[in-house]
Amino acid sequence: GTLPIARATGGLYESITDYDPTNDSGHGFLFYDYTPEAFWDAINRARQCFAKETEWNALRRRAMACDFSWTRTVPHYEQIYRRVLGGG
Repeated sequence: GTLPIARATGGLYESITDYDPTNDSGHGFLFYDYTPEAFWDAINRARQCFAKETEWNALRRRAMACDFSWTRTVPHYEQIYRRVLGGG
């Protein structure tokens, strides 16, 4: 049930959706600039959400429902490899 706070790079950017309280979406807290200020902003956004127990618990449930398994991921990689190799 731990929610991620991460810099939006590579696989982290592809697997974590930044929490947006205006439309109640996302399942983590991303920061984009490689600066202490951007990191601190993400931490503060997480702290503000944590202070709202109902909101925090809904966010945790949404994050834990995400499927990051290889069963879901492998078909996407296979599709990429087929395109690269010219097989569809």
